[in-house]
Amino acid sequence: MRIVVPLLNHMSHLRNHNSFSLQHKQLVREILYCLWSITSSINPSLWQELWASSSTSITCWLSQLIRDREAAIRAMAFGILTLLTSPATPVTHDMLVNNWPDLGDVVVKTLISKQECYSVRQQALKFLIVAVVCIHPDFAAAAGTACTTEGVLPHGSSSSSSSTCKLQSQPHHTFNMASALQDLDFWEAIPLLLVEQNMTPGFCRVVMELLLWMAMANPKYLKENIILAPVIFHGLMCHLECLSLFISSSSSHGRRNGPYSGSSKKMYASLWNIGEDQRSAHLPDVYVVIAQIARILEAVDSLQDPQSQTVIHDSGVIAGLFHAFCSAVGHEEEEEVMGFINLNK
Repeated sequence: MRIVVPLLNHMSHLRNHNSFSLQHKQLVREILYCLWSITSSINPSLWQELWASSSTSITCWLSQLIRDREAAIRAMAFGILTLLTSPATPVTHDMLVNNWPDLGDVVVKTLISKQECYSVRQQALKFLIVAVVCIHPDFAAAAGTACTTEGVLPHGSSSSSSSTCKLQSQPHHTFNMASALQDLDFWEAIPLLLVEQNMTPGFCRVVMELLLWMAMANPKYLKENIILAPVIFHGLMCHLECLSLFISSSSSHGRRNGPYSGSSKKMYASLWNIGEDQRSAHLPDVYVVIAQIARILEAVDSLQDPQSQTVIHDSGVIAGLFHAFCSAVGHEEEEEVMGFINLNK
């Protein structure tokens, strides 16, 4: 761990001398990547005290780097912030709270901005999940209850005063996240993330992770704002269709036709123009997203609500999940599997 302190000091030196310029950008990028790699692979007990020893300067250069012109640097800076905020790092978590109390507002604005790169939004959303959901699991339940809305495109909140108060009374150590989420209408914007075009599987994976937390905490929110919202639910179906096609086209069998129309490739347009190695790198995220969709639907189904069960049944999403599963494992007898499913409905 001797390397951490010199790296931190060097970053502080560069910042103090206004050297985050193009001339030193490669050096900044490499130091940041090194710090991110070390902190993500080593037990936090070995490094959190080292980070906290120069807390003010660290907060200064991190706050500057999340606004850097280069997306890769912004993403790494948010990735480091997530590590410093995790439940396993109370020392650095308190450091950030004391030196950067309005960080929540910065994070939420970043992850809902459609002008921001998906790699940066992905890391910002990871920060939110760690800072809010993992540390305060009851927050997801409060948020889901407070922001239940009606209609295809959520406009506002139909919350009760008690649930809203619960949201607003969250303690200071969530970086004022509760007020930022409400002021920027984040909970209402979550379903709209499912209909964004050309997102990356990595970003979709983190979105689904948040939805899964909310489905476990408050499945009614997911039912009313996704399952029973036609445009939003169609977006969820498009994710499943496109990722299933991606698995099929990436497999040795090269199958491209599933139980869908095949019109959803625009959901991940950039995926279809990449090389085989890059495709393989995306597959773990794709597999996880499909599994998360299944778990989200399972959570909603636990409500035993006839209306949502009818929507799920009529949509063909169950057949789509099995097609994706068969594509993932290279199942050659898919028709027999689907026949068995139909017999046992």
